[in-house]
Amino acid sequence: MLIRTLFCLGKALFFCAWALGPAAAQAPGPLELIQTGDFDGARAALDATNATPLDRRFAEALIARAEGDRPRAIAQLREILRVRPDLVTPRRILASLLAQDEQYEAAEFQYRQLVDLDPNTANRAGYNRALRTLFSRKPFGFTASGSIVPSTNINRGTGTDIFPTDFGDFIIDEDNLGQTGVGLSLNLGAFRRFELPGGQRMQLDAKTGLILYDKAQFNQHSFTLSATLSDTKDGKSWAVTPELSRAYLAGERYYDRVAVSLARGWTLNPKTALILRGRAEYRDYTTSATLTGPRYEFGAELRRRLDARPSLTGRLAYKIGTTDSPAFHYDGVEIGARATRAFENGIQLGVGLSYETRPYRGNFTGLTFARQDNITALDFSVFNDRWTFQGAAPTYSCKLTWAQSNVAFYDYNVQECSIGFTRNY
Repeated sequence: MLIRTLFCLGKALFFCAWALGPAAAQAPGPLELIQTGDFDGARAALDATNATPLDRRFAEALIARAEGDRPRAIAQLREILRVRPDLVTPRRILASLLAQDEQYEAAEFQYRQLVDLDPNTANRAGYNRALRTLFSRKPFGFTASGSIVPSTNINRGTGTDIFPTDFGDFIIDEDNLGQTGVGLSLNLGAFRRFELPGGQRMQLDAKTGLILYDKAQFNQHSFTLSATLSDTKDGKSWAVTPELSRAYLAGERYYDRVAVSLARGWTLNPKTALILRGRAEYRDYTTSATLTGPRYEFGAELRRRLDARPSLTGRLAYKIGTTDSPAFHYDGVEIGARATRAFENGIQLGVGLSYETRPYRGNFTGLTFARQDNITALDFSVFNDRWTFQGAAPTYSCKLTWAQSNVAFYDYNVQECSIGFTRNY
């Protein structure tokens, strides 16, 4: 097939299937005809070879590129990748065209995909050089997103009215009961990137977000500053990210957080990647000293691309909390999986399932036993990159969480969705 045979001429990215056999010496193939500007002749040659729809679309992309019509070439290549996202050559040409068209965020995404998809070490080094060039062309940028967030339990309150203790039963006040509502979520971000000696990169990020509910006592907003130092070479990557953030609840300072995250990744083969993560953070709560203290999380993530479109990710994490109150010390284990699939019509679906068991160490206040939480979460998302408005793409996601606890305050269910738009500048 046309696209599969492109590798026969290596970096030239030329067709070779039509060059095989005795007929090749008698008549030029579609590639030669495209190179000489005989586009109608190239189309006729495709007809003579009974080319597949993908082959024809790829030829039309090359013709559009030769004519200087980058938007049409980009559109044709994107259609190919919707059907066969595993093809390297169309993605490589698409990344180059996007960079020429100054669509730097889109080009960066394609080059990062190529780093994961292409098994050729020399090619991956070339993609990383292209990424560094993109960063130098656009060292800073902005992001903005907004969404409507309907929720059955905006405060994660309990559905139980009574809190039984060793001293008797107590009525749970209304503020601790689950509250339904609809929120408006807004997020803004800015970044600045720096290329460092040896191919390493530094990115500074500033982000702010807020969510406003019809019940003002649950309004939230936050500010976050972070710096990420990273490097990717020969199928291996690492990143270090220190972070500072402050969160507010109902206009009052809720907590401050200092954190550092570590990540180490390996590309095991063209379809499989392993990522190890670690995170340590310290939270200082202004309204609840029992929650103040350090938290740690260590996890492993295995990503597997099953074939052309579906992929699967498995995750295992170990969590530790050592707050100022022994009753809130915990050791938790979480296991999860997520599957994604891209369809030819541009729709991208994702489904995830996770389960966490979190036993606490000390007895809960008023009880002769320790708290035990078991949390199950199911989420799904829908995205279609063909639907855009003024450069913004709509997204839709929902998450269902069932939190079971032997302490009534922490026994709750929530169904929450997000319907919104995201745009990069």
